[in-house]
Amino acid sequence: MTGVLPEPGAATAADGVALRWLIQVRSVALVGQALVVLAARLFVETPTTLLLGLTAFAAAANVWASLRRPFRELPGFLLLLDTLILTGMLFLTGGAANPFSILYLAYIALAAVVLTARFTAVIALAAIVCYGVLFVIAPAPAEHVHGFDTHLRGMWVAFVLSAALVAFFVIRLRATLEERERELELERARASRNEKVAALVTLAAGAAHELATPLGTIALVAGELEGEISKAAAGEIEADLGLIRSEIARCRRILDDLAAGAGAVPGERPSMESPRAAVELCFESLTPAEVDRVVLGAIDPALRVFAPPRALGQCLTRLLRNAFDASTAGAPVDLRFRTAAGFLEVVVADRGVGMSPQDLRRAGDPFWTTKPPGKGMGLGLFLVRATLDQIGGRLDLASSPAGTNATMRLPLSGEVA
Repeated sequence: MTGVLPEPGAATAADGVALRWLIQVRSVALVGQALVVLAARLFVETPTTLLLGLTAFAAAANVWASLRRPFRELPGFLLLLDTLILTGMLFLTGGAANPFSILYLAYIALAAVVLTARFTAVIALAAIVCYGVLFVIAPAPAEHVHGFDTHLRGMWVAFVLSAALVAFFVIRLRATLEERERELELERARASRNEKVAALVTLAAGAAHELATPLGTIALVAGELEGEISKAAAGEIEADLGLIRSEIARCRRILDDLAAGAGAVPGERPSMESPRAAVELCFESLTPAEVDRVVLGAIDPALRVFAPPRALGQCLTRLLRNAFDASTAGAPVDLRFRTAAGFLEVVVADRGVGMSPQDLRRAGDPFWTTKPPGKGMGLGLFLVRATLDQIGGRLDLASSPAGTNATMRLPLSGEVA
């Protein structure tokens, strides 16, 4: 399903939340940083003015970031700036020997939480380089014992390993949580569709029960009238009675389909079936003229899909009839088959004018349709999607001015995804 893509560099809602959170964390850290500088001034001789100047510069950057329109790379630039400011502060207060050099790891962890993996790698590399530069431009104080330089180099190696591990595990944790959230969202959508199907089945079953008797009575009376009409008016009345009986049959067929529940046939269970069988069942429900419009692609006779054959035939029938309605009168409709990543993709392509992005997003909602009144109830795609959900499949829609493609993805194994 297509949608509107954000402009390159534009911040999404999640990026905006991450930026606001980062600004809040930086604000708290800057207050603590200023207090540490002032407290250290009471015990040791420190370049307080320069340190507070760097803190003020970081605070100004924080205010600037909070006032301007956010963009996707802004949190990364702020953390990169913090890394450089920390390097300046360490240079002024003992270099690599300063125990606050451990704060490099905090910036790497923050980057792994709010940035992409690529930008996190940039922050980690910057921290490693900056920490290494401190060994060159800010050597250990002379009062330290012999061999302390070797100790500091060991600290740098340990820092490199720690930075890599922190970045790796935090990125993996974030990716796992995002994947779990996507899975939960899919399950919520599937549960919502199943609830709608259950409500629809209950409604249809009640309607079928209440309408069965009057429809049967109307059909019986129409049959009796057909046998009693005078021959003089036979042609006109027979045509009217035939129309009554055909419409009754249509009402019963609609009620039967709804009562079946998401296209599933009562008593039918998914099994490994040939897609050719579903096509044959589908063609039985189409008129000869409709069958002639279908351009059928090649089907591998050895293929087997995990699906209930009659329900699959109903799904295929709904997609083909939608394609017939969307195409110009008499235009052919393509029915193609291809395999991809453990699935059989059944593509129904019409020759219509396509769908707008807004219509494409709503396609599949129950009781929503682009057809004129009386031409459809807006349940076809909804029932197809619900059926495929139950067997671990999926329905994808793609549209262009040349027409719309409806793709059913059917599992080639019996494992429900």
